[in-house]
Amino acid sequence: MGGQVQFVFADYAAAFTQIKAGKLKGLGLTSKERSALAPDMPSIAETLPGFDLSTWYGLLAPAGTPRDLIIKLQDAALKAIDKAEVKTRFAGVNLDPAPMPAQAFGEFIKSEGVRWARLIKEAGIQPE
Repeated sequence: MGGQVQFVFADYAAAFTQIKAGKLKGLGLTSKERSALAPDMPSIAETLPGFDLSTWYGLLAPAGTPRDLIIKLQDAALKAIDKAEVKTRFAGVNLDPAPMPAQAFGEFIKSEGVRWARLIKEAGIQPE
């Protein structure tokens, strides 16, 4: 992968709003680990090891982007998500930032492609 700028956000969806309001019983988080947003709610992976159905978001840069620019973008992004008001906004939409270095993010994206291709094949899903 080219010049990725880090970031993975686990998206715990609007279900948290319903759970917090007592309108929906939460069975477990679909991320592989518990979230600070719902520390008392177990992850499904605690019962089914390896289960991980997280939604993630990332910042990407075109292939060939100079490494020093990637580092500047990465540093700016880290500073932004560390601000209290940004943390509050993310928590308000049930996003739990989990930054990762650019190279690790590139490897993560590749592994997600392999994982989902395998799951789609195992499920027998065909394009329409």
